[in-house]
Parts: sequence; C-alpha cells; structure tokens
Amino acid sequence: PSIGIPLKEEDFDNIKEVIDKTVNDQSLAAGRDKARLETWANPGEAAKRTVDYLMSKAEEIESNSNSEPIEQVRQPLPSPS
Repeated sequence: PSIGIPLKEEDFDNIKEVIDKTVNDQSLAAGRDKARLETWANPGEAAKRTVDYLMSKAEEIESNSNSEPIEQVRQPLPSPS
C-alpha cells in the first residue's frame, strides 16, 4: 500500500495505535503527498472556486427566470381546532 494500510477486524481493539503508526510512517506519508499532488488540480483555491461557481450559477438562474426573484415566507400552520 502506498497511502495507508488495510484495516482488519483484529485491529479494532487497538485502533489508536494503528492510526498513529499509519500517520507517522514516512513512506505512507510520501505516498499520500504524491497522491495529493496528482489529484488536486488547484490546491489552495477550493473555497474561491466554489464561491465563484455558486455565484455564477445563481446569476444564470436569475437571468433565466421570467419573473422577479421570489421570496419564500414560511407561514405558520393553522392550529388544530
């Protein structure tokens, strides 16, 4: 394994030690770093890109709408008699 180790049922009783060993293993850390570099297209930009996408989508929806934006107001349910 290059980024972690298989977790077996017999490891459940000492899970903290298994996790600590995995986290502190330098060869596994190197594998995780390599995987991170290979899979993260834009490191450090996730929040900005997410907000940009959501703002763009909101503008698209609003421009495709035939009416003014609708404000939803939740009315209380009538009390049973």
